Amino acid sequence: MHAPTTELPVVTIEAIRKTFVETVDDWIQNYPALLKSYLERWELTITGVAGGGWPTNRVFFVKTKIGESFVLKMGHLHPESKTEALALDLYSKADAP
Repeated sequence: MHAPTTELPVVTIEAIRKTFVETVDDWIQNYPALLKSYLERWELTITGVAGGGWPTNRVFFVKTKIGESFVLKMGHLHPESKTEALALDLYSKADAP
């Protein structure tokens, strides 16, 4: 079994270029180092790549060193992303069925 690819697909690069014209080149250039820093900081291993979703994001299935499963979402920062983490945190604490 081979490791899931962490490279940015062409469709993601094109979507980022159309959406974030002014800052896209820096983000694309820094993406590999940024992803590596997250994986190292949280001691994660990528186990898969999620398909679909907003084309400017990359979503990875990951595991911690003790085997817990999580999802790591990588995307160019934008105004909505600043409140998204808060919304997800609030949702995770809700009494959802």
